Amino acid sequence: MKLLAHEVQPRSSNLPSKGFERIHWCCLPNVPNAMIQRRRIEEGSVRLTNHRLLSRRPSCKGNIEIRIATYLSIGCRLMVQSAITGDSIIYKGPSSKVIPPSLNHPKMSKPIVFYDIAGGDFPWSPNTWNTRYALNIKGIPYRTEWVEYPDIEPTCKEIDAAPTGTWPDGRPQYTFPVIRDPNTKLTISDSDNIIEYLEKQYPDNGPSPSLIPKGSLGLILGFREGFTTILELPIYSLVALATSKYLNPKSEEYFRRTRDFGKELEDVVPGGLSSGTEGSEKVWKSVQDGLDTLALWYDKNEAEGKGLYLYGNSVSYADVLVAGRLIWIRVVLGDKSKEWGRVKSFNGGRWESFLNNFEKYHTIA
Repeated sequence: MKLLAHEVQPRSSNLPSKGFERIHWCCLPNVPNAMIQRRRIEEGSVRLTNHRLLSRRPSCKGNIEIRIATYLSIGCRLMVQSAITGDSIIYKGPSSKVIPPSLNHPKMSKPIVFYDIAGGDFPWSPNTWNTRYALNIKGIPYRTEWVEYPDIEPTCKEIDAAPTGTWPDGRPQYTFPVIRDPNTKLTISDSDNIIEYLEKQYPDNGPSPSLIPKGSLGLILGFREGFTTILELPIYSLVALATSKYLNPKSEEYFRRTRDFGKELEDVVPGGLSSGTEGSEKVWKSVQDGLDTLALWYDKNEAEGKGLYLYGNSVSYADVLVAGRLIWIRVVLGDKSKEWGRVKSFNGGRWESFLNNFEKYHTIA
């Protein structure tokens, strides 16, 4: 099947994002199980590198939609190709000229390198989302290096990233997220350490809004502990099996081998999430109870911003921590699944609305 240029339909072609990029949607006729890859971007005879494929998703009409962020484009063309069939189409983007983020930030000459866990069609890890959200909200230029689970430790050792814990046998444990900042030549491990670094190095000036209001770091880290206490284990029980299946085979084997529930992942929720068994309903109740408590905390700020964020109208790192867990659930369970539908129905749909407010920060660089 040949995919012809006239079959491509651009959507929402002039939506500005942070003042330095524009988002384009184009719709491609679907090839079953095809992986759409970026192949070539050209402007006349000049090959451009400052475009990126942000995401792809099935559309309601059975096509594949891809979202493209354009930094500098004047009548540019994007060629995408099915990795399975080899068929290709040309998408001719709208004329526009905007400034790349790396040229728009006063303290950066090079983008930060952000290390994330490979797997699936969309990032899933809640901890790495903490960092991605922070980078996107603060408008800090970065690029992502995707690493499979078994390769995290050697990668961290190679870039001199510090371990973040220890294994039961005493060996150092290396985890993501990690960032490497070529502007300061520093490598930072752990999402809490990373946010402290970003706030110090790229504070509230110009394109970098602060995610930690003055004097609130201890309070936010205390919130993290409380949030972890009420929801970490319930959420993990809810999505552990789905997470393993979302990973690539190499990472799935590692994930299963290094997670100790004292049982197989298939047995964490007896009968499965939708089975209605006593065990599955116990997991669901623990999730709902935790979200009920979280909602009460947010409601205390109703006078300022109607409880949208923990600090009223201003997004903070505390909200990032919550959004990171919610997107984890949505991605690995599937945004059209019954299970995600049940989660987003809790507290009158509050958490779906909460996550929707973060959609503008879902850029994948």
